[in-house]
Amino acid sequence: MKKIFKQQSKHQWSLSFLVAFWNAFVIAIAMAGYAVFQYYQLPELTLRELFTSHMVHVIVLGGIIYFSCWFVFQLILYHPLKQIYLHLYKLGSGDVIELKTTSSVREISVIIEGINVMIWKLQHWLDSDSLEKTRGELEQIRLIAAQLRMENYDVSEAITRRVNNLEESFLAVVAAKDVENGKLTEDESDE
Repeated sequence: MKKIFKQQSKHQWSLSFLVAFWNAFVIAIAMAGYAVFQYYQLPELTLRELFTSHMVHVIVLGGIIYFSCWFVFQLILYHPLKQIYLHLYKLGSGDVIELKTTSSVREISVIIEGINVMIWKLQHWLDSDSLEKTRGELEQIRLIAAQLRMENYDVSEAITRRVNNLEESFLAVVAAKDVENGKLTEDESDE
C-alpha cells in the first residue's frame, strides 16, 4: 500500500502552481509575440530593452496570477477537498455518516453528492427484516445439517462448519449495525 502512495506522489504539483505556471507560459509566449511586433514597430528599441521590459511583465503578471490562483484555490477548493478527504478517512474507519460539506464548485458538489449517495446505500443495505430472514435461513440450514448427520456425517459436519462461519460473520454485521444505530445495550457494552 505504501508503495502505491509513493508511486502516486512522485511527480505531483499543486493545482494553483500548475494553473499559474501555464498562465505564465501563455503570457510569456504572448509577450514574446508582442515583443516581435513591437520590435518591427519601434526599431530604435534594442532587443535587450524589449526583453527586459517584457520579462518584467511576465514575472509580475506570473506572480500576481500565482498568488491569486493560490488564494482562490485555498478558498474554494482546498477546504472542501480536505473535508472530503477527512470524511472518507472516517468512513474507512467505520464512521458511516452523511458528508455535510457544501461547495459552490459544481464538480466538487457532484463528488459530495456521490459520497452521500454511497453513504446512504451503506446505511440502508441491511434492514431489520433481512437480518431476521438471514437468521432464520441459517437456522434452517443448521437443521438440515443435523438431519444429514445420520446419512453422511462428513457432509453434515462441513455444512455445520460453514453455517458456524456464516453465523459469526452475520453476528459481526448485526453488532456493527446495532452499534451504528445506537442499539447496543448496557449489558453488551459492559462486556
